[in-house]
Amino acid sequence: MGHFKVVKTLEKTDYGNKFSVEKLLIELPDGRQTEFYMRSGQDYAVVVPILGESTLIMVEQPRLGIEGVSLEFPMGQVDGKKGDDIAITELKEETGYQAKNLILLGKLCSSPGWSMQNALIYLATDLEEGRPEPEPFEQITVRKVEIYELKQLIREGKMTSMPTIAAFYMYLQYAGKE
Repeated sequence: MGHFKVVKTLEKTDYGNKFSVEKLLIELPDGRQTEFYMRSGQDYAVVVPILGESTLIMVEQPRLGIEGVSLEFPMGQVDGKKGDDIAITELKEETGYQAKNLILLGKLCSSPGWSMQNALIYLATDLEEGRPEPEPFEQITVRKVEIYELKQLIREGKMTSMPTIAAFYMYLQYAGKE
């Protein structure tokens, strides 16, 4: 199977420093050409913070995209930071916790069909509790959730955050708790 080829960029719209959308002219593997929209953005971190053997630190916050409240792992982007530094910042900012150990579990493409943004999945252990420092627009409640509870929420369809579910299963595989 062949690959798509970018012939040229027709337009580019930047949305601050978070992401941009490009209108591209692409060549399909069979030689035909068509217009295509591609989203580009800075990589973001998803942090799986765990206390002891089975207690996950999660956050609840309103999310416009689901018109409701989402339970999820701390995640986000930090201007000018990459990788581990994003994970450390987001964990402290959203939960107040600081990790003595941070392990990169992997890198996932958020939506390979139309985005070049990646999620960096981290495990945070040996946590020290502190005070959250959310951004002014964030309304976050920190929750402790047991592994069995999160599994149940996923089974029941009550957990819908794709980055959280993917990060959780990466953690379970890493820890041998599938």
